[in-house]
Parts: sequence; structure tokens; C-alpha cells
Amino acid sequence: MTAPLIRCSHLPLLATPEGEARLWNIYKLGIEEKPSNPLAVAIGLALEPFHREWFTNQTGLTVLDDPGAGTLRLSDETIGITTSGFDGFGAFEDGSPFIFEGKVLHGNAPISIAAQNYWPQLVGYSILAGIPHIAFSVIGRAEATWHWKALTVQQSDIDALVERVATFRRMLEADIPPWDMPETPETKEQRNRLRIDLTQFGVFPSTVLDNTAFADLEREWLATRATARRFNEVQQLLAKLMPADARILHSPRLVMRRTAANAIQVFPREETPATILQEINP
Repeated sequence: MTAPLIRCSHLPLLATPEGEARLWNIYKLGIEEKPSNPLAVAIGLALEPFHREWFTNQTGLTVLDDPGAGTLRLSDETIGITTSGFDGFGAFEDGSPFIFEGKVLHGNAPISIAAQNYWPQLVGYSILAGIPHIAFSVIGRAEATWHWKALTVQQSDIDALVERVATFRRMLEADIPPWDMPETPETKEQRNRLRIDLTQFGVFPSTVLDNTAFADLEREWLATRATARRFNEVQQLLAKLMPADARILHSPRLVMRRTAANAIQVFPREETPATILQEINP
């Protein structure tokens, strides 16, 4: 049996074992999931025209139904994906075409998290439209927020999605449910490759630094962090012992001074400024 085409809106489910189990129920058993909040889905659909208009008004970038570029298809039989349509298309100021994808979310999670959650779907759209650039626009209903980000699909993103779709469709054809497949390191790596490159949001792993300085300082910071935290706690406790009417409190080893701003400074006796020591020993 030839496996059915996977809808782009379902592609994010490939990112987790639990998601693939849900996909199995949909495509193998015909159990179509009902939205947990049908009203929220209806609101999202009703807001699509407004979302496009809002995006255009805020960015100056027009969103149209016709891509005007790329190789628009609604299905790809070879890869095994399909969609019922796109939210829209446009072109950036440099003339490069983009796919417009608008989401209306209940919460107000950072747009990077929303992009992560929907990334396989966006990659699927990019494949079908033949356009690597995506204008990802998110409205958060909880606090009436709006953000958008220009994203770029790389060939590595396409390769990762094609590989995982092919793996899942082979499972459908062989009648092997996901829960009977071991979660091997190779499978986990396949899923990891479905994740968006967060450097598009300015989030970088330390591996981008081509030197050992970071690793050395990281170890030192972690080793001294507990001591530094306790040092600050003890200094605060010392400050609380300062009599309310005292400007200077000193011992053979420490000198404490209240500043004009009512902050408490603590010095080792040997590092105390000479002007303060003169007040102690005029």
C-alpha cells in the first residue's frame, strides 16, 4: 500500500515520538483529531484577512494570493507532502519573494518558540512553493501582541524533513506503528535536524567560538560562582549589623562605611582608603 501524502500542517508532529503516534492514528487508523479548542481555530481562520492587512500596514510589504515566483505546487508525490493552500506571498524590498505565514496563538510565547514549533510545516511550504524565504507573523491573543520575523529555509532543513517524512511513510507502508520502533540515536538525530537554526533569532551555541578562551572562563566561572554568591550574602549580612546611626564601623580586620546614598561599603583593613583610615586614627 502506498502511504498517503502528509499534510504540511501535520509535519510538526514528526518532531516527537508522541507526535508520530498521533500521526499514525490519523493516517493509518483514520482517527482525525478534533481541535481541543474549536473556537480558537475558528478565530484564527476568521482573522486571516485581518492578519495579512495588519502585516502590510506595519511592514509596508504587500501580501498577495499569487506568489509571482517560485514553482508553486500544492502536493509533491515524490516527497510525500501536501497542503490545501498558503496564507499568502510577497516580496521583500530587495525583490526576493517570500511565503507569508500568519499564526494567531492563545499565549504570548517568544516568536522563536512559535517558529520552532511550526518549523517543519514552514519547511514543507518552502518545498512546495519553491521559495526559501518566509515572513513568519504571529499574533498573541492573550495580551494583543504582534511580532514577525524573516526566516530562511536552508537545503539542510529540506533534506532533514524529506528524510523524516520518508521514514514515517515507510512505517505506514510496512504497517509498523511508531511505538514498535526503537528510539535509536539515529532517530533522535533525525528529529533534531527538524529543529530551526536559532541563529536566525540571534541565539548561538558556544561552539561558534573558534577558541578555547570561553571554555576556560566557563570552567572558572562555574567553579567560583558558589563562593561569589556566598561572599555577596555575607556582605549583606554584615551591612545589616551596621548600627543605624553609625557612619563607620571598624575592627582590626574590616572597615565598613555608610555612604551618602546610605549604601554600606566593606573593605579589608589593609585595602581601606587612606581618607577613611584617617577618620579612624586621626
